[in-house]
Amino acid sequence: MLEYTSYDGIKIQVGQSAKENDQLTMTSDPKHWWMHVAGCPGAHVVVCYDGDQLPRETKRDAAVLAVYHSKTPKTKMSPVDLVRVDQISKYQKSTHGLVNLEGEVMQLTIFMNKEKLRLDRLLIK
Repeated sequence: MLEYTSYDGIKIQVGQSAKENDQLTMTSDPKHWWMHVAGCPGAHVVVCYDGDQLPRETKRDAAVLAVYHSKTPKTKMSPVDLVRVDQISKYQKSTHGLVNLEGEVMQLTIFMNKEKLRLDRLLIK
């Protein structure tokens, strides 16, 4: 599992495989926030923050990481789903990484060609 720190100092966790995605999502605090690129294989991203609203920069940081760790083309528009971890359920006997989102799903739009500076900041360890 990869860990990053957002601009606001908040921990962001990223799964590196379907099995790791399952483990991350199913063991995270139910009040934390979860992201994934809509309709495309990729990493599950968990923002370790339980406030009512994610800070704007943290939300953008996590969404960019979701796109970066997905199989979507990096220069096009990418929709990223955002829900609380407690809005996620696992289909019985489903493949690793496959989940169902329940309730209201928020969506962010990321244009990776405009996020180079943000991504560079996040990738520096």
